[in-house]
Amino acid sequence: SFCIIPKIRGRFRSRSPESIIAEAEHFAQRGVKEFNLISQDTTMYGVDLKMKDGLVQLLKSLSRIDGLEWLRLFYCYPTFINSELIEYIASEEKVCKYVDVPLQHTHDFMLKRMKRQETEKEVRKMIDELRTKVPGIALRTTFITGFPGETDEHFKHLIEFVREIEFDHMGVFAYSHEEGTTAYDYEDLVPGEIAVARREELMSLQQEICRNKNGARVGEVLPVLIEGSDPGEEYLVTGRLATQAPEIDGQVIIEESDVESGQIVPMLITGATDYDLVARRAEETVEKVST
Repeated sequence: SFCIIPKIRGRFRSRSPESIIAEAEHFAQRGVKEFNLISQDTTMYGVDLKMKDGLVQLLKSLSRIDGLEWLRLFYCYPTFINSELIEYIASEEKVCKYVDVPLQHTHDFMLKRMKRQETEKEVRKMIDELRTKVPGIALRTTFITGFPGETDEHFKHLIEFVREIEFDHMGVFAYSHEEGTTAYDYEDLVPGEIAVARREELMSLQQEICRNKNGARVGEVLPVLIEGSDPGEEYLVTGRLATQAPEIDGQVIIEESDVESGQIVPMLITGATDYDLVARRAEETVEKVST
């Protein structure tokens, strides 16, 4: 009810599997190691093509491409995250143990108002299944604060949910009143300054959660995809874990410069900040750590 994109772009249209596979092969032949899948709702892939478990079938095809090492899923709405998808994420080592699940809110009244199909109980069940079947999975989500009708009680519920679940990565947006959306006609608007204040409070909580999670990783040996020198720091080399998406999540700051871009290298995590990690090349190989 809050998003104008469906009205602008129309109904879901899945690209053919062949075109996606050809694109992935093109990049793999040029040394690309990571291929990200993103759409308006990635879990609906193939529904319009009458494919059964279309996203799983696509992932299976992409997993067979030589050279690709990481396949990452963005914008997987909860409604179509099923056991088949979860089990494939768990079993295929090329699929990053990472899922971006936009929840937008957690209070049932707000979910219904946003015209979301799932309830809080169903969201909790999905999160529990993901974390049980895919140990170490990183969960990213997004929330909206100040949606029309959101009360202090609704926001407190959201805060407590985030504190309990402890997402690995999170984005928060203050509600934007977009003409053409269902929500545009709602009259019980939340003042903009309150929406922004709630956003800041929620992000402050998430910052604390990320700080604690990152601190707990110090001492671990993990595979890091080397991205190269930081544009703003000539001698600073950065990379990412499989649990860190490009640009929107944190990164790994590498304490040495003699590492080749595009390679996945075992790194010892030596330090942590709120959102980033610090690492150096490990003497041992990565064996028991899930990517």
